[in-house]
Amino acid sequence: MLNLKNVTFLLPMQIDNKDRLENFNLCVSYLNNQFDTNIIVGEQSKTQMLDEVDGYNYIWYDQSNRDYFHRTKIFNDLCRESKTDVICLYDSDVFLPRAQYVDAYNKCMNGCDMVIPYDGTAYDIPRVFKVNLINAEFEKIGIHNCRQRRPNSIGGAIFFNKKRYVDAGMENEKFKSWGGEDDEILRRFNKLGYTVTRTEGYLMHLIHQRGEFSKIHHKYYKANIEELKTIGSMTKTQLRNYVDTWAWKYD
Repeated sequence: MLNLKNVTFLLPMQIDNKDRLENFNLCVSYLNNQFDTNIIVGEQSKTQMLDEVDGYNYIWYDQSNRDYFHRTKIFNDLCRESKTDVICLYDSDVFLPRAQYVDAYNKCMNGCDMVIPYDGTAYDIPRVFKVNLINAEFEKIGIHNCRQRRPNSIGGAIFFNKKRYVDAGMENEKFKSWGGEDDEILRRFNKLGYTVTRTEGYLMHLIHQRGEFSKIHHKYYKANIEELKTIGSMTKTQLRNYVDTWAWKYD
């Protein structure tokens, strides 16, 4: 078991189908089996579906009065609960070779502010290989025969120096449900002059059904993309001034 005691993995969750729940359990088991680390889970739902267990800390968010999954807010709340120098914004359906987690952590501890723990190559992994994923038997998957996701992928897992993450405004809570938030934070960190890098290697995404909040045509998607364009059009000074107006930065 590798030592990542100074990292906290932050996992927002909305369980809208059985694949999501199974992926979550596989993902948490993988992290706990491979690393001595910390995990904080934030579940948004109408009724609590996850159990509070020893493998992670848990916060429940009531879905009753919200018609979207507020993933960005949950990330920020979980960040405030973390006690480590490094945090990792982590999706509950991704897996990486062990060395990439360690490399990303080391880069954060050696001056990098934001580290994407793979080189931009990401693969969709059929569910038939889920046992191989949790057992880290990646050589049995035949990774290069799996469908490759978009070139230069960004999301799934991102490591941050926590202090720099907070200084940069954390997640932009104007993004609701899914779409554009990973591109936005990369643009923002680059434009504000933070140190951004990647590790070598690839990311594996375990295929799952998609609920209403993770489809491209949800009601907030267009507003998300407009916010992404707004960030992209700003100068460094304009962006810093904009970030400094975000109320959640001061909570």
